[in-house]
Parts: sequence; structure tokens; C-alpha cells
Amino acid sequence: MSYSSYPHYPPSFVAPFPAYATPVVHNALLGALIGSATAAATQLQVPAQQQAAYPLGKILKTGVATGIATALVTVLGQTISPHHSKVATTATLFVAGTALLYTLSKND
Repeated sequence: MSYSSYPHYPPSFVAPFPAYATPVVHNALLGALIGSATAAATQLQVPAQQQAAYPLGKILKTGVATGIATALVTVLGQTISPHHSKVATTATLFVAGTALLYTLSKND
């Protein structure tokens, strides 16, 4: 059975940025989501009397900071080990994420 009679359809999604930037953007968004969720959970655990004046601002600040840090660490991981960047990126993400959240929690 020949499939040559079926038309070839182009891909439905084409990334607007180069292929090497896709993991950077993906990990930045993932880092921002995880950082924001962590900050929101932290805000929910704080008693009402001790909450910050602008909890939404703190959540957004943490989300942006973790997103940028995750993007930078992804680039660093790809630079350190381009052929095994997932292993290097994951290890570097763990260390940088731990240090970043420790630093952000100390600056309350």
C-alpha cells in the first residue's frame, strides 16, 4: 500500500526562536512557575499578622527571580556539557535553585 497519494502537511507549530533557545525558554517558564508556587505556598503558611504588606508582589518577585535564574542555569548547563546538557543542567538547577530560594527566604 502506497502512501504517496496523501498530501504532506507542514508542522502546525513552528517555534519563533532558534532550536537551541527552546530549552532555555521552557526551563525559564518552568522555573518561574515553580518559584511562584513555592512563594505562594510560603505566604499561605505565614500567620495573617506576619504577612507581608504586598504578598502578590513577593510572589511575582520570586517567580521572576527563579525564572531568570533557571534560564541562566540552563544556558550554563548547555555550555558546560553540550552533549549531556540535561544531566549538567539538572544538577546545576538543583544547586542554584536551592541557593536562590535560601537567599530569597533570608531577605524577608
